[in-house]
Amino acid sequence: MSGRGGAGNVVSEAELGAFCDGELDDASAARVEAALQADPALRSEMTRMMRERAALSDGPEREPPDPVVAALATRLAGRLRGRRRRRLAAFAAAAVVAAAGVAAGGWFAHDAATTRQVLPASEAPRFVEEAAGAHAIFAPDAVHPVEFFSSDEELMRVWFSGHLDHAVRIPHIEDLGFELIGGRLLGGAQGATAQLMYENAEGDRVSVVFGRHPAPQDGTLHLVRLGDVYASWWKAGELAWAVLESGAGADVSAVATRVAAVSRRMTAD
Repeated sequence: MSGRGGAGNVVSEAELGAFCDGELDDASAARVEAALQADPALRSEMTRMMRERAALSDGPEREPPDPVVAALATRLAGRLRGRRRRRLAAFAAAAVVAAAGVAAGGWFAHDAATTRQVLPASEAPRFVEEAAGAHAIFAPDAVHPVEFFSSDEELMRVWFSGHLDHAVRIPHIEDLGFELIGGRLLGGAQGATAQLMYENAEGDRVSVVFGRHPAPQDGTLHLVRLGDVYASWWKAGELAWAVLESGAGADVSAVATRVAAVSRRMTAD
């Protein structure tokens, strides 16, 4: 494809590919988006590219959603990635400070060490097993990993609180280099579970899930491996929590220790 778009707005194959990957600046992304709106052939080409990317990522084969909608999601993800790159140095400095604070935290420092022991998969609570399956499906998804974007944080908070019958807050872990992408509500055998998705500058993603589920309330972070997913879980008040990751760049123990501190403050408030 040498270029399509029509009406003087020609989009090259390289530009379209960069758009699919969320690598264009806002002005260029807006121009490509306008061309997609006007040219069905260009949208078909984008659909083909999306299929190829899904195949290369070993994700489940599926028909991509409407490409124009997917384009909006990809452009948003691209803007987020741009902000992450600019703030990476600041994140690194903040992470050093946060690590020092955690090390002095007693209970949390103990948990950071104990989570290095990987328990048998059979010891994982049911909600952790279900959350691991959800993470394996949604974390690699480049098009629609979440139902609510980070800009919908207040809506998510209200939605989750209503379905969990418990006032919740959305944890922020920017000090560890992870920004909120968004979230969704999961249904399982034990009831509703809130799932939040975070991503760092390298593209590593972690899920934070929580709900009213049975789990040991022993003040300990537990670590288990379920297939390719590592999960650390704990109980804070009436809510059971877990952090899940499947990428080598994400430290599930560090993230879980940070989120556990947040969850305990939420319980104390």
